[in-house]
Parts: sequence; C-alpha cells; structure tokens
Amino acid sequence: QHIVCATNSDLLRGDVISLTKDSLVVRSFEEQKHYPRSLISSIVWLHPDALLNEITNNEPNTNEFEEKDETKAQQKVEVIAPSENKRQVVQVIMQGNRQMTLELTSSKDGVLTGDSAVLGKCEIPFDEICELRMGKFASEARDVPYSDWEAHIAPAPVLETADGSESSQMFGGDSPLVGKAAPNADVKLLDGTEFTLNAHKGKIVILDFWATWCGPCIAELPKIAGVVNGYTEDQVILVAMNQEESKETIEEFLTKRNWTMTVGLDSGTIGAKYGASSIPLTVVINQKGEVAFVKSGGSSDTEAKLKAAIDQLLNPPTETTPAATEN
Repeated sequence: QHIVCATNSDLLRGDVISLTKDSLVVRSFEEQKHYPRSLISSIVWLHPDALLNEITNNEPNTNEFEEKDETKAQQKVEVIAPSENKRQVVQVIMQGNRQMTLELTSSKDGVLTGDSAVLGKCEIPFDEICELRMGKFASEARDVPYSDWEAHIAPAPVLETADGSESSQMFGGDSPLVGKAAPNADVKLLDGTEFTLNAHKGKIVILDFWATWCGPCIAELPKIAGVVNGYTEDQVILVAMNQEESKETIEEFLTKRNWTMTVGLDSGTIGAKYGASSIPLTVVINQKGEVAFVKSGGSSDTEAKLKAAIDQLLNPPTETTPAATEN
C-alpha cells in the first residue's frame, strides 16, 4: 500500500507497519524491514480509500496500522463510497517532475484513476508515481496546469520553395536568415562555462535547437553530432541549444544515453532570434559568421546532406575564368 522514498532516492514498495520519530518498519515480500527515520524522505500512500474515510467522516485514524475485521472494513468502505462532491483531491508527482491534480475515483490493479479538470479521466500506473500530495498540499497546488502558457500555431518546416519545387539549399530549406549575419548567441553552457558565437569566427558553427521531450530532436541530434565528430574542432563545432529545460533534466537525459556534447542552456531568447518556434531546428553558420543553411524538422538523409554542406563551406568551388576566344 505504500512506496517509501529514501534520502538517496531509492524506493521500496510495501506496507508500513509502524512509524516513530526514530524508526520505520515496513513489510515487503513477507519480511519486516527496519529503517532509521533519518534515512526516510517521504512515504507515498497508495490506498486512497483509507484517506477518503478520514476526510469525508472527519474521523482521525488513531490506530491505522492495526489489523481489522474484514467484514467491518467492507462495511466501512460501502459507507464512504466516493460521491461527486466528496472526492479526495491529490496532486500526483510523476517521474520527470511531471505534475497533475486529480480527483481520485479508484486505485486498483496497479493503476491510479482520477478526473483532471483539464484532461478529463486519467489513469496513471503506480510505477510512474513518485509522490502523492494531499490535504493542504494538494489544495495549494495550481489546479489548472500550463495556465500561464500562450498557445501559438507552429510554422510548418520550410522544406520547399513557394512554387513547390525543390529547395535551392543543399541542406535544409530556404530561409530569410540565409546569407545574413547570424544573430549573436551568448549562452551559458551545461558545464558552467560561457559560449559566445562571435568569438568563433573562422570556423563553422552548428546550432541545433532541441529539447529532451522532442522525439524528432532526439533522433536528429546524434546524427548531427556524428557528422561533426568527423571534423577537427578548429573546423566545425556543434552547440546543442536546449530550449528552456533545467540543468538537472538535461544531465539526467544525457547520462542515460551516454551522450557527450556541448549543450547551451537557452531560455528561449536565442531560439526566438533564429525562429526556433518549432524544433528541431539546425542552423549552419559559415566561417564569416553568416547563416549558410537552416533545416527545420528531421529527415533520413540528414547525415549525408549535412556533410556535403560542411564540405562545401570548407572547400568552396573556385570560380573559373572563361578561356580567351581567338579572333
């Protein structure tokens, strides 16, 4: 009925037998385990009926861990069956620090079910739940998530010209940024250092705007990094411009995938300069500090076309002088 969270983030599922100021006793796999209270950070209660009993009847449960007669327990549950205006409100904290406020309707078969004012009926598996906040903690939570967000329609990726013909760009599509000086990008990196775009003139700089929640970004980023790794740092560098995520979220994401790369912590300011209203967006900046290529979205030929674009910038075609014509 419970998940016990340790101070080092370890989790244990079982039944809490007793809790004092010094120790916690939990029954797990038919074995009683004793833990010092100082090692426990929180206890997640996965049996809302008992909590609902306390709230709807206003009766403190003074001996909640003692064994009860099964018949009496069944009678009590029938008496306190949830009604539309007497539901336990909880804020569910899930993996990845996702939050959702629900009115609980059931908790069985490993699934917590409830109604969200925004999303309607929701079902959340127990193994995705890190914490349940109840009572005043749930009441103080924001009932309408994302209420401070403003929705805008993302522009379609620029992959073709206006007349439907193939883009003239070797990598990506036509963009108003191409041929112009790249907007400056001063950003703090994940490792704590600073990156300034203007300080890297003389080399090719690739800015890839991405986020950990973006599936196409996750598919494109390793492709781009793989191409860049084929060149020296004085030729080409890649800065993966993460969009508005926390340092902890990014570090956990990279560690799980064993990815090593330079990551910029963009609050969205730099992304706005480059038109990254939809991601992934990959911008290739030439040695003069000008935008050479812009690619929005993902594709199966990213690696081949990106390499060709970089090679063209490193070895631009030479202009040939027409041979003189004899009179």
